[in-house]
Amino acid sequence: MDRTYMCAVRSRAKAEICSKGGYVSGRHESLPLIYATPPDCGIVWPVREIPQQLNGIRNVKRVSHINGCTVIWS
Repeated sequence: MDRTYMCAVRSRAKAEICSKGGYVSGRHESLPLIYATPPDCGIVWPVREIPQQLNGIRNVKRVSHINGCTVIWS
């Protein structure tokens, strides 16, 4: 994927999250993926919950797709 395209996708998703009151806490270096904290009112985008199990501990990750960018909510 072109680096310029990835930066544009991340920038659009970041602007969308920040405009709703969320906070972007990080990003992946080579994928269109960012980590974010949802706004105080809750997540306003469609969310897919992905169950995970690591070392016997179960966890559910909430994932959204905003403007072509994958967002992992913390």
